[in-house]
Amino acid sequence: MKSQAQWEQPGVVQRYANRRHQEFELVRSERHFLPAAFQGMRNMLDVGCASGGMFNMLTQMGMTIPYTGLDFSQPSIELAQKRYGHLASFIHADAHSLPLASVSFSLVHARGLLPHIGDWQVVMDELLRVMRKRVLVDIRFASAPSRSNYSIAVTADAVDFYTVSQNDFYDYLPRYLTVKRFDQAYHHAGTDQDLTESTMLIEL
Repeated sequence: MKSQAQWEQPGVVQRYANRRHQEFELVRSERHFLPAAFQGMRNMLDVGCASGGMFNMLTQMGMTIPYTGLDFSQPSIELAQKRYGHLASFIHADAHSLPLASVSFSLVHARGLLPHIGDWQVVMDELLRVMRKRVLVDIRFASAPSRSNYSIAVTADAVDFYTVSQNDFYDYLPRYLTVKRFDQAYHHAGTDQDLTESTMLIEL
């Protein structure tokens, strides 16, 4: 995972400030599972919100529930507050230790977060702790379902990400939760790996 200082570099902040802020940037699968995730929800926590792009895309789609965005990049949070602070709440904090009450959000959205975190179980513990009904995350699964260790790949833009075995992930989840999974398989040419990027809708 990049350090906080690396995520706060101007080039990185600007990269996420200029992409994924408009509804037309949503992919087809997001238009399917986002409405399903929002059904019946009363409030939302967006962990790894960057500069608030997801809030704006959801607003454009007409999905407006009380929203709290959280990110550990101070410049990104400042930009989110400048853009959308009159409509939503934003918090500067680390996902490894959320400064929030347990069972306080109907929907916890954290897509784009776990692939950059090696100790993903620690963060998942926190997401499940504050969840009241649903958690929406994405995972990059390794090609071998029983692979026990993470593998690290480097993308073309030099952002490290982690893959995890399917067995590890499903063994981690408490048995009282249900999971709906949306898969997208692809080959990562830079590291010659066959990967599956899966969005997981986890709910009570």
